Amino acid sequence: MDFKLWRRKRLNMKIIFKIILFCFVFLLIRFISLYSQSIFSTVKLGEIRYFINTRSAGMGHIGLATNDDLSYNRMNPAISAEIKDTSFNTGFVFEGVRILQKDNSLSSSLSRFNGASVSIKIRNGFIISAGLFPFSDYEYEFYSRADNVDYSIDLVGNGGLSSVRGGIGLRLLKRLTVGFSVNRLFGRLEEKTIIDFDDKDYTDTKDSIDKILYGNYFTSGFLFNINENARFGGFFSTGSKLNGRIEYLHIYGSSGDSPKINIDLPYSFGLGWVYQLNLKTILGADLFIFKGSQLKYNGSNADFVQDAYKICFGGEITPSNNIFDNYIKRMSYRFGFFINSPYIRNIDNSSIKEYFIASGFGLPFYNNNARIDISIEFGTRGSGNKDLASERIVRLSLGFSSNEKWFSRDEK
Repeated sequence: MDFKLWRRKRLNMKIIFKIILFCFVFLLIRFISLYSQSIFSTVKLGEIRYFINTRSAGMGHIGLATNDDLSYNRMNPAISAEIKDTSFNTGFVFEGVRILQKDNSLSSSLSRFNGASVSIKIRNGFIISAGLFPFSDYEYEFYSRADNVDYSIDLVGNGGLSSVRGGIGLRLLKRLTVGFSVNRLFGRLEEKTIIDFDDKDYTDTKDSIDKILYGNYFTSGFLFNINENARFGGFFSTGSKLNGRIEYLHIYGSSGDSPKINIDLPYSFGLGWVYQLNLKTILGADLFIFKGSQLKYNGSNADFVQDAYKICFGGEITPSNNIFDNYIKRMSYRFGFFINSPYIRNIDNSSIKEYFIASGFGLPFYNNNARIDISIEFGTRGSGNKDLASERIVRLSLGFSSNEKWFSRDEK
């Protein structure tokens, strides 16, 4: 086969792939749903998302010690030092939830853009990265109308916190890499109460409370290769003092008062371990802890919060990395499960638990220099109290990663 023709075809495929990816992400953002599924996203800062990447989600969310030369690791910045060239990452997630309470049930869904990042290789073992990611979701809508009344009440929440970050990954020793990132949190938590009267002689009301927040935190991480088969990694994220203001709006306009608010966001940390059974299979486990019991509003301890933890187990099988092998052999097959206890407690002050199983695939392209990651998770969330609500959840994530050679050159 003519080399120039092969190279031209490869370039054309890369251009087509980028056009499709851009159009897909644009349409996703344009038509994103504004309705959340979880009753637990309605309080505090909403539902905090501790997400590494889509590859990790397919392995039960392990990833604090899983090296990856394509995907950006949101939790452990040290792993970015493994990226082999300039890397682009983006993705989205769809989540459907069925809320159960005694004889009643409610189904809803949420689709959202799940962040984007770029990591640039300066030289082997030295990577700089930047990205924008969701930190918490505060999206819900609950409609109610009692018997024998002439009005309905609609409770709507939207917004959440996002994180923009910049960081580095650096190989210090042959077996040790470290990483650091600076993170800026910002966002708006909006609560609306809409009362709609059947009688048009009455004026419908619409009141809202907006919390506008911003703050900084820092993350450090490490990845240590114990031997050729075993790796150990972890991260630590400092707490953050979120500052901001509250705005009260009603049908006749703003109240004019904007009291200040500050929220003490606690620190978090995690440890992970991965063992490579052979060239095809890896197994691992992660432990993540968030000191939610130390969350404070205006200097006072918050109600219905607790320390959160997440225990993850999973693995991946890649039959072959040879670009000339059958495509089915070059795919990665993933599996895992996790147990999670969120930072929010139930209304009876009982602990909430999540139990999830996960599976996923990695679809390589461009001679293994690009990849589409797919993960699907099934789980339950609740306290075990039959008188309180519980949830059945299905979550589908898609991630896109590609590598290109920019500023670096091959080192001999």
